[in-house]
Amino acid sequence: MNKIKLIIATFCLLLVGCSDDDNPANSSVTLTEGTYSPTSIVQYAGTDCSGTGSTGICPMDETVTTEADCPSGMCMDGTSAEADCPSGMWITDICMDGTSAEADCPSGMWMSLGWMSYLDAIITQFSDFSIVFGAAGVFTNFEGDTGTYTIDGTTVTITDGDEIITGILGADGTFTTHMPDTAGCFDMDDEEVDAVDEDACDATGGDWEDASCQEIIWHLVTD
Repeated sequence: MNKIKLIIATFCLLLVGCSDDDNPANSSVTLTEGTYSPTSIVQYAGTDCSGTGSTGICPMDETVTTEADCPSGMCMDGTSAEADCPSGMWITDICMDGTSAEADCPSGMWMSLGWMSYLDAIITQFSDFSIVFGAAGVFTNFEGDTGTYTIDGTTVTITDGDEIITGILGADGTFTTHMPDTAGCFDMDDEEVDAVDEDACDATGGDWEDASCQEIIWHLVTD
């Protein structure tokens, strides 16, 4: 599955997280009602959000994990590096539909070909990507759907329809969620394919995605 599409599809699922921090020493931390927006998004290999993570992606080279190593664009001849690209053929931005100029590009689909942080990617796609903890335990996600939430020490548990979302409150007033994503195989329509490993996925013509975990840190913007 295309990495940019993966980001968009993943965030549309919204914040599936977990934590085991129930330390009574942190029980003085409280949740302030209001609107929270993301300030940091980090992706890790594996499903436990540990180790060295990446803060973004390099659209031109998916193996690159740091901004310093990511090319700033691409040559329209499809092969040349920037230094060798014929005059006027180096581009740094493109519409994700592959054809439109910036003025005609559908909203949220104009992207940089250089390094793109996960935070910038989601803000580009959803200009008001936020969550709201309201009065009387009412929670509202960025699509306007409502649910309920409860607080136990530093753990906040959100019930959004049939989905249970949990996160941890920080002493600095932030709210952190973890979003694990197990490995899987996907077809051209981003539908999951039954394949036990990457070789089996390749045999079906699918695209294998390794297991990952995204950590999102939110901060209060209104109360």
